[in-house]
Amino acid sequence: MLQVRDVRLKNGAPPVDLELRAGELVGVAGLEGMGKRASSRRYAASGRPAAAR
Repeated sequence: MLQVRDVRLKNGAPPVDLELRAGELVGVAGLEGMGKRASSRRYAASGRPAAAR
């Protein structure tokens, strides 16, 4: 299981929670510049969040 709580992609942004279990698939959609790449990097641990628990 992958579980993240209270991740903030940048200072002042609202916190985000994510929980994935074995066999689940996730799709991310949004307009250009809305943070899809930044979110993916944070959850994959290749980027550093502004804050997390």
